[in-house]
Amino acid sequence: MPLPRTPPPEPAKPVAEKTTPIKITESGRFKRGNNCDFDNPESPKINKMVLTKKDIEDIVGSATDNVLKEVTEVNNLLTPALKRVEVLEEQVDKLERIIDKIGRQKNVVIFGVPECESEKKDRSGSEIRNKLSEIWRKLKLEELQVDDAFRLGKAGLKRPIMVKFVKISDKNKVMKQKKELGPEKIFINQDQSKEDLAREKKLRDKLKEFKQANKYITGRIVKGNLLLYSRGKFLNKMTYSALETELNSTEMEN
Repeated sequence: MPLPRTPPPEPAKPVAEKTTPIKITESGRFKRGNNCDFDNPESPKINKMVLTKKDIEDIVGSATDNVLKEVTEVNNLLTPALKRVEVLEEQVDKLERIIDKIGRQKNVVIFGVPECESEKKDRSGSEIRNKLSEIWRKLKLEELQVDDAFRLGKAGLKRPIMVKFVKISDKNKVMKQKKELGPEKIFINQDQSKEDLAREKKLRDKLKEFKQANKYITGRIVKGNLLLYSRGKFLNKMTYSALETELNSTEMEN
């Protein structure tokens, strides 16, 4: 007679791990339940790690100090590099100004030359060159070697003409002889950058002040300096830097 089968044992149910809330003692230390004293490092029921408030503050403080130290080290490395970059940028700006000035040395700008409709349609530039030839004759100069000549700015009645010479000697001849134009309302100036034009304007404004204060005062601007005369005799020379210092001190007083 067969024996009755014994049913297989039921699988054991997982026992949920009991957790007890963490409490903070009056001393500021962590304590879990009533039987686990975190103040006692020998307690058998201490979990993996016990941290006090002071421990956490020390860890955060140490980490902050390390970060600040690394930031300081990086800044110490970057500061000389940034200063070097600033020096290089200043040198590049200075070189660009020098190159720009050298490029303008052979140029003049002529103001007051009438502009006709046929000139606007002339793409070859022959109309402008013919007008320049007339000006050279008035200056008692032979035909000069012009590399390029064109109007500046938007279309108008008397846009200035930019003239670029092949030789700087030709430009110097024109600047020397421009007084031969006499009463004609045609003016020839050295090609200048915006910064130089702004400086020259301030010097011209200062000359007007001198003339208003004394009717015998005359002057002219040469190489960025204001030369003053009284009844034809040289009186004084004012540099732009001296004028700038005077203007800055006046602004501070106001």
